[in-house]
Amino acid sequence: MGSGGRQWLAVLISVVIGAGFLALAARDLEFDQIGDYLRSVDPVRLGGVLLVYGGLYTVVHVLRMWRWTYLVRHLGDFSTGDVMRAAAIGFTAIVVMPLRLGELVRPYVLARDTGCSMSAALGTAVVERVMDGLFITLLLFLTLLSYDGDGNVMVAMGMGYVCLAIFSGALGVCLAALWRRQWTLRWLDWIFSKIHVRLRDVLLGLLEAFLDGIESLREGRALGSFLAVTVVYWGLNGVSIAFLASYGFDLGLGPWQGLTVLAILVVGLMIPAGPGLAGNYELFALEALALFVPQGQVAVAGAAMVGAMHLVQFVVQVIPGFVCLWSRPGESSLLSLQRQSSQRQ
Repeated sequence: MGSGGRQWLAVLISVVIGAGFLALAARDLEFDQIGDYLRSVDPVRLGGVLLVYGGLYTVVHVLRMWRWTYLVRHLGDFSTGDVMRAAAIGFTAIVVMPLRLGELVRPYVLARDTGCSMSAALGTAVVERVMDGLFITLLLFLTLLSYDGDGNVMVAMGMGYVCLAIFSGALGVCLAALWRRQWTLRWLDWIFSKIHVRLRDVLLGLLEAFLDGIESLREGRALGSFLAVTVVYWGLNGVSIAFLASYGFDLGLGPWQGLTVLAILVVGLMIPAGPGLAGNYELFALEALALFVPQGQVAVAGAAMVGAMHLVQFVVQVIPGFVCLWSRPGESSLLSLQRQSSQRQ
């Protein structure tokens, strides 16, 4: 199958997965009441709240892009603008492309525009993913362990244990490789060569990239700065969810509850699904709200809130990427960038 055929197959698979998640999310919603609810709210008040939330999430997104500068600063003498542009296009690709196929676009664009090594740029993205995975998993456990409601947290806890096993295992292997690089690589090569050669090549490539990327955190105060921005980034993200729920849709979430919703949502978004994160976004956000809000409210105001939140986040993440694409004459499309990044890697 050619590259075009594989991409269309990926789109088809992603649409099926996303549709399945959407069906699960919609099973208990009251669509006629949602329309009545939206017609009953004060449009000026709701519009003002959405504008404030959009502003808060814009700050969150800028922090997310800015944070990458601490990981890539040692890769070459290039400007912060180069990093922010690559990040804007890359995060847009992750959101728009199915099955998270846009993950390689960010390191590819930075390497293409600045001449740095793509494998090293990819390594910084792998470092970022591992650190975020561990942070959000620990946040999930902290928030759920302090949960005193009567909702069912078993599914969320189960997902948390799976994520903890994956990311702590990945971190353990990475730390072993930092300690004894060649020994660890030979050991993994022997194990995965018995399982699947292609999988071995992918995993060893990612590990090599991680080891190259981790060098940036060894320089000066890069690790402390990266972790500080990470805490602010995720904290503001959770607080903004609580703000939107409480002031826009009268759901009465506190900041800690907003962080709980955020943690469950992000864990759900780790599952590769359809374009625009459609399906798993709605399902996991609604399931998280159900821990704190009666089902009757979740099925009406909660559904309206999740739809509005998803739309605002989509717009904030996508517009900067397309502006960066369209502002440079002759720039490739996202689809072309995705193909080129896959071939380069």
